[in-house]
Amino acid sequence: MGRIGGCVLTSPIAQRNSQPVSLEAFMSASHATVPAPPPQNLEPFVDADIAATFLGITRRTLLQKVRAGKIPGHALDRGAKKKEWRFKLSELDRYLCSAINSALQPPEPANRRI
Repeated sequence: MGRIGGCVLTSPIAQRNSQPVSLEAFMSASHATVPAPPPQNLEPFVDADIAATFLGITRRTLLQKVRAGKIPGHALDRGAKKKEWRFKLSELDRYLCSAINSALQPPEPANRRI
């Protein structure tokens, strides 16, 4: 058994040897693999106002298209009746550059009566 402060450590090493065990030996015996730290270059999420400005459309149009599944977005609470949406600018950039939305594709039909 080993002691750290007032705590007693019991480890497979201490049980076999019946000797006090250091913290390093305890950690190496009980936690052989340590998860890697998260990457430092995580892209932040932006709100609908910033995403709409990035795309050059209104916030209302953005939210209509994200609800229809035409623009990538992430709902904060999927079960909520009124969802808060967040966006990654890299995903919106890929959306703009994709072949589906290129100038070669026909435009969406207008839902307005003339």
